[in-house]
Amino acid sequence: MLKYLASKKTRPTAFFKHEEVSKDREMLGRTYSADAEDALPLMMLLREEKFIGNEDGAAGSFQLSIAGILEVERLASTFSPHAQGFVAMSFSESMKSTWANGFEPAIRTAGFRPFRIDAKDYTGGISDEIMTEIRRSRFVVADYSEQKHGVYFEAGFAMGLALPLIPTCRNDDIPQLHFDIRHLNTLTWQKPEDLVKTLSKRIMAVIGAGPDFMNG
Repeated sequence: MLKYLASKKTRPTAFFKHEEVSKDREMLGRTYSADAEDALPLMMLLREEKFIGNEDGAAGSFQLSIAGILEVERLASTFSPHAQGFVAMSFSESMKSTWANGFEPAIRTAGFRPFRIDAKDYTGGISDEIMTEIRRSRFVVADYSEQKHGVYFEAGFAMGLALPLIPTCRNDDIPQLHFDIRHLNTLTWQKPEDLVKTLSKRIMAVIGAGPDFMNG
């Protein structure tokens, strides 16, 4: 929450209205809060730690303190960018080559580490593991080819966390896309090899080069 508030700051003396911040959908997603009631204890904790305050005395408003600004700087230097790119896609036999010859090399070309949930050993529920790995990722690629319900679930979860989402779909499946996502700038492909160039280019343009990117 502190990092998000800092990203919205226009100047060191800027004040935020508590009511507006507590209903900010992006902030709720980033802090895993269902609603303003969930977010309130987090804001109270920031106040107790003296990272935010309302020095002007205005009721219902606050600003980042000097301690809060310094803490954001410390966090920025402590945590490196996530290197993982999560791929939500069909696991059918016909899509194996799409992963091996398309998604995996495309994400590696952009400097990130591709991840698919079926490559992980785990105990417990699959949904919990999926959500854990999405949270660990820098972005999510959602391929809607074959219209798997799980892909829609994983894409929705990523959007709720305000993670960058890159939708893709095989050309012949575009007409089957659900109405709710047809407005998205979906990257289309015909052969798996098409993705190596187009997907890596989209990742670089939207997110930037990953930590494993090597020039030349």
